[in-house]
Amino acid sequence: MPAKQMIARKRVWCFYPRVSLYLLLWLTVFFLCFGGVLFSDTLVFVKETVLRQSPTIESEEIAMAARGSFYQLIDETEDEVGTLWYRVTYPQTTPEGIVEVEAYCSGEGLIRSNKSIEWLQKYTLRLKDKNWTDWEVEVLERVLQGKIAVGFTAAQVLLALGEPLRLEKGIPGIEEQWIYELSYVNFEDGLVTSQTLRQPVTLPEVEAPPKEEVEEKPPPEVKPPEEKLLPAPIIRTRYGSLTLGGIIQFWGWGKLPPAEETDFEFTLNRARLLFWGDIGTSKIGYFLRFEGRGSPFLLDAKLRLFYIPKTEIAIGRFLPDFSLYMPLLVSELDTVDYPLVVQRYGMWHQLGIQSSTTTSFVDFTMGLFNGPPNSFKDENNQKDYLFKVNLKPVRGLQVALYRWVGNPLLSSDTWNFANRDGINLQLSVSRLTVKAELIRGFREKLDTEGEVLSVEGVGGYANVVCQLHERAEAVFRYDYFDPNRAFSDNENYWITPGLNLHLHPEVAVVSVNYVMKREKPIEINNDLLIVQLQISF
Repeated sequence: MPAKQMIARKRVWCFYPRVSLYLLLWLTVFFLCFGGVLFSDTLVFVKETVLRQSPTIESEEIAMAARGSFYQLIDETEDEVGTLWYRVTYPQTTPEGIVEVEAYCSGEGLIRSNKSIEWLQKYTLRLKDKNWTDWEVEVLERVLQGKIAVGFTAAQVLLALGEPLRLEKGIPGIEEQWIYELSYVNFEDGLVTSQTLRQPVTLPEVEAPPKEEVEEKPPPEVKPPEEKLLPAPIIRTRYGSLTLGGIIQFWGWGKLPPAEETDFEFTLNRARLLFWGDIGTSKIGYFLRFEGRGSPFLLDAKLRLFYIPKTEIAIGRFLPDFSLYMPLLVSELDTVDYPLVVQRYGMWHQLGIQSSTTTSFVDFTMGLFNGPPNSFKDENNQKDYLFKVNLKPVRGLQVALYRWVGNPLLSSDTWNFANRDGINLQLSVSRLTVKAELIRGFREKLDTEGEVLSVEGVGGYANVVCQLHERAEAVFRYDYFDPNRAFSDNENYWITPGLNLHLHPEVAVVSVNYVMKREKPIEINNDLLIVQLQISF
């Protein structure tokens, strides 16, 4: 019976405050003098455990006063970090009746379990300084068993499984994926959505020598788990894994106001297939991307190495970590197309090598590339370099600085973009996400007399996404681009309001964008209304 109810029933105490005070002082002196001998010899006091296991209590009044339970002491052990563990027995109700159960428990009432001291010590250190007391009993039991379930938070997964080998983002249909030695754990909005066990590599079957005939016994009945995790689509191959994805974008677009009846058209904007996975070890992965609508057919082909902690090394042909939107899949764009400055200054698909290190507060990226975009061969003996630092001072805020150092061969008839400097910001607060970026570009060429001509341009954008509903979001982007700062009245301004409707979360999206284009010095009737149906899997 709770202490408050006991006090409420025994109202007679209210009429004898002095007697109550004297009795309380007497009990305090008694426990200070004799409590140590009493509990150390025969009993161990443990605070009310979060597992809510309540063995039979002989005295309700003593249990109420102590706010805990008594256990029969067998012996005690101190672990390496100085925590005192008691080996005890206590009565436990079972279908066969009340039996004595042997277990370990902490003197601080942290946990009670029949596991070994080493096991308890490991999870005691994991739970230290964590707000685990608010978790449900089933959640804590799974965490201490090294198991997870759908709906677990990232903190609970870290305590149950430890740090992942690496984190994946940008996978179609999966917001974030944690890769462990034996499983993949998928997250959305910070909660576990599914877990897929990584099966061992299947080797060719080898004929075994014949065995003596043994009477076969039916396998024992296996009860299904309480909660089944949905498996992610994955194919096991002989030497690793293969996951298939795809992106299809269908456009209906036209100029506003229409000049002719045929100004509104339908087009298949993109039709892409994606393949990624590993080769039987979490240290080596691959990524392939194909475009079925146009040329070239092969967009990306890269190997991914994870031999350095928290670091991915990409080798091959891929989109470098330049600007906020370029490394993303087209299915993850907020609007139907890239910002104006990214379209003008983007590096697009590059041949080279890139190293990306991710930590809690700062990310580093370095890359070495051929330079010319969308090329399959080396046309630049001097190479291009990428340096980027992404700061994450607080949750929801990121600020990045980067520089692309280019050394293209000068040509007498074409402009060559050489250097780009950029700064961007991302801020996520509740249902609002703000992205802003500013990029400066420098280009040069040789004139007919052999002199170097140079041009400096600058562009940027501000992008806002507001979550109206779990399946609807409003977007707004303001674009600015000046191709040559040496001249005035040649800027471009684009204003793009839009709406995204998720017919099926992360799979089927309908987007409507109205792009208002303002050019100087002459305005052109080229505003666009774009309606896009996107399927990604």
